[in-house]
Amino acid sequence: MDEKPVLLRRLRPVWQAWQVLSVGRPIISTGFGASPAPITFRDIDAYAARYGPEEIDDFDELLTLIRSLDAVYLTHEAEKPKPKSGKKGKKGKSRK
Repeated sequence: MDEKPVLLRRLRPVWQAWQVLSVGRPIISTGFGASPAPITFRDIDAYAARYGPEEIDDFDELLTLIRSLDAVYLTHEAEKPKPKSGKKGKKGKSRK
Protein backbone atom coordinates (compact mmCIF):
# COMPACT_ATOMS: atom_id res chain seq x y z
CA MET A 1 0.00 0.00 0.00
CA ASP A 2 1.44 3.36 -1.01
CA GLU A 3 1.37 5.99 1.68
CA LYS A 4 0.45 9.54 0.88
CA PRO A 5 3.37 11.92 1.52
CA VAL A 6 3.07 14.22 4.51
CA LEU A 7 3.58 17.92 3.83
CA LEU A 8 4.93 19.90 6.75
CA ARG A 9 2.59 22.68 7.82
CA ARG A 10 5.21 25.38 7.27
CA LEU A 11 5.70 24.22 3.66
CA ARG A 12 2.01 24.33 2.71
CA PRO A 13 2.23 27.97 1.52
CA VAL A 14 5.17 27.05 -0.71
CA TRP A 15 3.25 24.12 -2.20
CA GLN A 16 0.23 26.36 -2.75
CA ALA A 17 2.41 29.03 -4.39
CA TRP A 18 3.96 26.44 -6.71
CA GLN A 19 0.51 25.15 -7.69
CA VAL A 20 -0.73 28.67 -8.52
CA LEU A 21 2.43 29.57 -10.43
CA SER A 22 2.59 26.26 -12.27
CA VAL A 23 -0.74 26.89 -13.98
CA GLY A 24 0.62 30.07 -15.59
CA ARG A 25 4.00 28.65 -16.60
CA PRO A 26 5.25 29.23 -20.13
CA ILE A 27 5.01 26.40 -22.62
CA ILE A 28 7.78 25.99 -25.16
CA SER A 29 7.43 24.43 -28.57
CA THR A 30 9.92 21.73 -29.39
CA GLY A 31 10.42 19.50 -32.38
CA PHE A 32 8.51 16.85 -30.46
CA GLY A 33 5.53 18.94 -29.38
CA ALA A 34 5.09 21.33 -26.48
CA SER A 35 6.86 21.15 -23.14
CA PRO A 36 6.48 23.10 -19.92
CA ALA A 37 9.16 25.71 -19.26
CA PRO A 38 10.42 26.66 -15.80
CA ILE A 39 8.37 29.09 -13.73
CA THR A 40 9.98 32.49 -14.27
CA PHE A 41 11.65 34.61 -11.61
CA ARG A 42 9.31 37.44 -12.60
CA ASP A 43 6.25 35.31 -11.82
CA ILE A 44 7.65 34.18 -8.46
CA ASP A 45 8.58 37.78 -7.61
CA ALA A 46 5.10 39.04 -8.56
CA TYR A 47 3.47 36.30 -6.48
CA ALA A 48 5.66 37.18 -3.48
CA ALA A 49 4.91 40.90 -3.87
CA ARG A 50 1.19 40.19 -3.70
CA TYR A 51 1.03 37.38 -1.15
CA GLY A 52 4.33 37.57 0.74
CA PRO A 53 6.77 36.86 2.21
CA GLU A 54 7.91 40.37 3.02
CA GLU A 55 11.41 39.62 4.30
CA ILE A 56 14.18 39.18 1.72
CA ASP A 57 15.49 36.03 3.44
CA ASP A 58 12.02 34.55 3.31
CA PHE A 59 11.75 35.45 -0.39
CA ASP A 60 15.09 33.78 -1.10
CA GLU A 61 13.84 30.63 0.64
CA LEU A 62 10.54 30.77 -1.29
CA LEU A 63 12.45 31.19 -4.55
CA THR A 64 14.76 28.27 -3.77
CA LEU A 65 11.93 25.97 -2.72
CA ILE A 66 9.71 26.79 -5.72
CA ARG A 67 12.62 26.30 -8.11
CA SER A 68 13.39 22.97 -6.43
CA LEU A 69 9.79 21.78 -6.75
CA ASP A 70 9.74 23.00 -10.33
CA ALA A 71 12.93 21.13 -11.20
CA VAL A 72 11.39 17.88 -9.96
CA TYR A 73 8.21 18.55 -11.95
CA LEU A 74 10.13 19.40 -15.13
CA THR A 75 12.27 16.27 -14.79
CA HIS A 76 9.13 14.17 -14.32
CA GLU A 77 7.52 15.76 -17.39
CA ALA A 78 10.66 15.24 -19.50
CA GLU A 79 10.74 11.54 -18.59
CA LYS A 80 7.14 10.91 -19.63
CA PRO A 81 6.83 8.96 -22.87
CA LYS A 82 5.91 11.26 -25.72
CA PRO A 83 2.70 10.34 -27.55
CA LYS A 84 3.32 9.20 -31.09
CA SER A 85 1.74 11.29 -33.77
CA GLY A 86 -0.99 9.47 -35.65
CA LYS A 87 -0.38 11.63 -38.70
CA LYS A 88 0.94 9.96 -41.81
CA GLY A 89 1.82 11.58 -45.04
CA LYS A 90 -0.96 11.39 -47.62
CA LYS A 91 -0.24 9.91 -50.98
CA GLY A 92 -2.30 10.86 -53.91
CA LYS A 93 -3.07 13.68 -56.22
CA SER A 94 -2.71 17.24 -55.06
CA ARG A 95 -5.68 19.54 -55.27
CA LYS A 96 -5.64 22.37 -57.76
